Order: sequence, then structure tokens, then C-alpha cells
Amino acid sequence: GWSVHDYRTARESAEQNALAVADAVSLGVVQFFTQAGQLLLATSDRFGTGWLVDEACPSHMQTVIELYPFLLNAVAVGPDGSIVCAARGDATGASAAAWPWFEGVSRDPVFTVGEPVEADFTGNWILPLVAPVTTEDGSFGGAIVGTVPLVELSALVGGVSVPEDHLVTVATSDRIVVARSTEPETRVGSPLPPLTGSDRLVEPGRWVASGPDLAGVDLTWGQVEIDPGWIVYVGVPKDIVFGPARQEAFTH
Repeated sequence: GWSVHDYRTARESAEQNALAVADAVSLGVVQFFTQAGQLLLATSDRFGTGWLVDEACPSHMQTVIELYPFLLNAVAVGPDGSIVCAARGDATGASAAAWPWFEGVSRDPVFTVGEPVEADFTGNWILPLVAPVTTEDGSFGGAIVGTVPLVELSALVGGVSVPEDHLVTVATSDRIVVARSTEPETRVGSPLPPLTGSDRLVEPGRWVASGPDLAGVDLTWGQVEIDPGWIVYVGVPKDIVFGPARQEAFTH
């Protein structure tokens, strides 16, 4: 019985370890969004709706990306969804009304992390951070949209001290990879492989599982859900999990 017991203990310990790393990464991502939200809302408050009719709009948006170097671009959007100006690129005549976040934010003007999209002109994946501008009576008066390149988000994940043999992936609610600790350039924007059905709920918003990663390597996983419905996955390779127990069994 000792060998089975050793295996079980090793697996449970790996699951706890994976969940602990997932918690640390979750904290980093949530803090980033919270701070970015506070900064962008302070900026949209300061500009008010006046900047929408101001020919200095492009220079205001330029100021935004200088203030917040994690942004690739800043776009001013009018209350009808028309794009008034952008810090980078000519946006004249374009509209944001069909962008996935627009309807929700125009109905309920709160800071919103949009769904990641592939930028038309560069093919890079970007994440829209939407800070609404409200009118005197609190209704939707437009928005400042800052775009974060997803590769930067992967750098944020790398900023948490993750053991280098652990694989960290952050994915949206529809399982599109938004950040990854290894090969973010090739993996960001890809869908995750289908669930293996081995997921076990530990407590609300927290699961453990085992199964292959995108490269087919078998891992023990810890999964933690974060606002806005994203999931942080941390995988520990099976040989790290079971190596000592196998060694022990072999010695016996």
C-alpha cells in the first residue's frame, strides 16, 4: 500500500503547489487590471466630454500613452461609437459601435476589460481596457480605450516567480490563451485543447486536473478563476510530481 499512498501524496502535493502558483499569478493579473483601471478612469475624468470636440484630441491621446507605457495605443470614442481620434494610426471614419465591449459599457459605464482581439493592421493580439467618460448626469458620454499588447501580459505572468518547469497559462472564459509563461509569441490567441473531463472542483472558482498541455505534455494542473471570468492554469510536469515516488518504488 505504501507505493499507492506515496503516489497519492505526491499528486495532492503537486495539486496544492499548482494552486498556490495560480493564486500568485491571479493576484498579479488582477492588480494590473485594478491599477490600469484606476489610472485610465482618473484620466477619462480629467478629460471629460470636452476632449471629444477638441482638435487637440490626438495630442491628448498621445499624452495617455506617454503616461502609461504599457499601452500600445489610446483611442477616443464618442457616445455613438464613432472613433474621434487615436494616439497612433488614422482612425477617421472608423466606428467602435460593433466592438464587443461597446454595448455593455454604453449601457453601464464602468471600467471594462474587453475581449482580446487581433489588431487588423499588425496581426498582434491586443486587449482593450475601456474607461468610460460620463456626462454631468452620469450617463455614457464616450470612452478612452487603451490597448495592451497581449505579449506584455505574458511578461506580467513571467514577473511572478514561477518555478521554471511550471507552465502558466491565462485564458479567457471562452478558452483563448491571453498569456503564457513560455512561447507567448506563438501561443497567444490559440484556443486551449478540450477539457479532459478530469477537472475536480476543490472550492468555488478553483479546480485541479490532469491532462496534456498545448504541446501534448502530461501535467498536473491547478486552475483558478479571476475577474473578468478568465482562468489561470498552472501545470506541473508529471515526472516532477511522480519522479520521487517512482524512485522510491524502484528502490523497494
